[in-house]
Amino acid sequence: SIRLAMEQKAEEYGYRAQVVSQNSLDKINPDTIGILVLGRLDESMLHTLKEQYENVIVIDNTFGLQGFDYVGSDLAAATTGALQYLYDLGHRRIAHLGGSVVPILGKKEFYDSRDVAYATFMRSRDLYDEALVYSCAFTTKTAYHKMTEMLAKETKHPTAIFVSNDSMAIGAYRAIAEKGLRIPEDISVVGFNDQPNAKYMMPPLTTVRIDTKYIGYSAVDLL
Repeated sequence: SIRLAMEQKAEEYGYRAQVVSQNSLDKINPDTIGILVLGRLDESMLHTLKEQYENVIVIDNTFGLQGFDYVGSDLAAATTGALQYLYDLGHRRIAHLGGSVVPILGKKEFYDSRDVAYATFMRSRDLYDEALVYSCAFTTKTAYHKMTEMLAKETKHPTAIFVSNDSMAIGAYRAIAEKGLRIPEDISVVGFNDQPNAKYMMPPLTTVRIDTKYIGYSAVDLL
């Protein structure tokens, strides 16, 4: 959706957006005025692009690159807002089901500011419990298994859980239902991204909305 928004905005300015993958950078049109990098790209490739083009903008990249213009979401602030919402409802035992990815382009660790924001928020209120923190791939299936694992422990289950994306929340929903628990009576769930199918879940998923269209528009405006 970010890419489609960028293409639409570029057309409004009278430009054509050429889409290339990281494996076909040699096919970039020679009259290109700038590069919009969507997602994660190896830093050496980014610096090579910056040497060749005056205007390089990185979009939706969570690696915290220095020296590049950047457009994205403040995931940490959004996470803090979601946790504050749960806290204000009276929740104190709040779990976190975070996302992880396999190593990309030689990187051994994946940095997600949502994980850091969760730990910071909970520790600031002396509520952090490592037993309530789980990480898995950003998929429904792996989230289901991790949530099942969390709820299978004999210790007191969380009263709320913050999940890093809505696809993972679907898996969490099933695990909670299979445990015989109710949402939100027994455990509240907050997702992230506000995917279109979130409102059709039962009950409808409370989730953080990221305005992907605005991210795409802003990137082209900046370029």
